Amino acid sequence: MEQTIDQTQATDDAWEVADNAKPRDFEYFGQVKADVWFGYFPGNKAKPIPFDPQQHPADKRAVMIDIQIIPVPEQNVTFDIRQNYTDFSLDWTKITLPSIKALGVDGLRALNGHYVRVAQVDGKREKKDENGHKTGEFYKTFKFLELYPDAAACSAAYAGAAPSHTEQTPDEPAGDKEKETALKFAKVVVENTARGETDLNAVRTKVATALAGMPMINKHFTVDSPEIMNLIMEVMPK
Repeated sequence: MEQTIDQTQATDDAWEVADNAKPRDFEYFGQVKADVWFGYFPGNKAKPIPFDPQQHPADKRAVMIDIQIIPVPEQNVTFDIRQNYTDFSLDWTKITLPSIKALGVDGLRALNGHYVRVAQVDGKREKKDENGHKTGEFYKTFKFLELYPDAAACSAAYAGAAPSHTEQTPDEPAGDKEKETALKFAKVVVENTARGETDLNAVRTKVATALAGMPMINKHFTVDSPEIMNLIMEVMPK
């Protein structure tokens, strides 16, 4: 029978930990800074340059996607955290973009500027050695995991205190604080869902769908809640 090592019993033995280490997906907590622009690949493995319709063929135009994460100060990260994509790359279409939409936002435009938890996971591009042979290892890409209403909530999540479980003051019941935090998250969802929409019924349907997948919010609010309706009316064009 195959034996497995109990990591809880081996934590005081550095050799055991080293011998049983597994790859880690590094996570970062911070603000999304994104830029999207039309580019052109000049060839010879050169980096893309801005697309010029006066010089470059229209069918060679590509969409370039640059995403940077600005970590919260508490994480004490001093190096650059960014990923660059094209709109047709598998990392973007199969991993990063679906993870953004899974947060309940419409896409990168809606996510830009917000605070998130994001992991660097294996992407679809396999690394090659100096001879051009595949190594079995893959370049990392972003997978977005959580969306926070503001910097304070993001910092709290990094510190290990989820926003809905922060310590309460004596005059502030836990339920009220949890509901207040849920409303902050709901505001982000409504803003991203209703922005630019003019059909109230369509917005209500979209918001209801988004809230259905967010237990922390739908525990306190539905699309028919007065607070949610007020948020919708604030965002929709007058």
